[in-house]
Amino acid sequence: KRGSNLLVRKRVWNRSSRGNSLLSGGRREYAKGGGKKVEKLREFKMKLDGPNVDFGEEQLLEREEERRFFAKNTTFITSTSSSEQLPPATLPEICFIGRSNVGKSSLMNSIMSSKIVKTSKTPGRTQLINYFITGGTSTPPSPKSKLIPNTNPESKIYMVDCPGYGYAEAPRDVVEKWKQFNTFYLTHRTTLKLACLLIDSRRGISEFDNEALALLENSAVAYTFVLTKGDVATSTELNQSFSQIQQLAQSKTYCLSPKPFITSAKANIGVAELRSLILKRCSINLKIPPQQQ
Repeated sequence: KRGSNLLVRKRVWNRSSRGNSLLSGGRREYAKGGGKKVEKLREFKMKLDGPNVDFGEEQLLEREEERRFFAKNTTFITSTSSSEQLPPATLPEICFIGRSNVGKSSLMNSIMSSKIVKTSKTPGRTQLINYFITGGTSTPPSPKSKLIPNTNPESKIYMVDCPGYGYAEAPRDVVEKWKQFNTFYLTHRTTLKLACLLIDSRRGISEFDNEALALLENSAVAYTFVLTKGDVATSTELNQSFSQIQQLAQSKTYCLSPKPFITSAKANIGVAELRSLILKRCSINLKIPPQQQ
């Protein structure tokens, strides 16, 4: 075959280094790097997701189109700790919540295929709520593809990096301010479509995570659990964290699924699945409706 379909397939299939693609539950994910722990993470996900089913050309193109949607026109908007300075509530929002040093910034960068969110090894650096806008017009796929280009300039999303919690060295007045602002944001932001509650896969749910979970439930915000740093966790740690969340989530009202996303920003594992959920929650469809096919 010729044309852009071939180019996309060559991009996906012609990566020769070990671990640059992942079959997981019938979904091929773009991944980087290798190593024993990364391979164990892939095996763990494959066991959870069931038998492998290879993606066809349209599915590969769909994943690529979703990736390009987030990679296009990503821009920093503002940082603030004041409700009066929040951007106008005109676009769907996805927020990322987690304790300090859980990997929020790295995961957001991986989703948006950029390095626009500042990362730091020092806990407690994110002390403001940070707004980014992503999406919009993307490059059209092949004319033979059933996908359509996202030409609607209004099809954009706010990606929101919330202040990290659980930082032991933060002053009490600062911690209290974070809590109040996060509470106000989750309770009053009417365009918030999804909250991603990030949990370190090596540590499981902490006391601080339980507080954030209670806040999400009390605010009636739809949320999903996301296990981070799966590439550096042991198999035992992954199993324990996964089982802990699955058991806890079954009793929650606003959790979308008892099954957490297992991710690695470094190896780009689980990121494509998270992109798909975000687009679904924001009612952004990159496919032609069935009646037009």
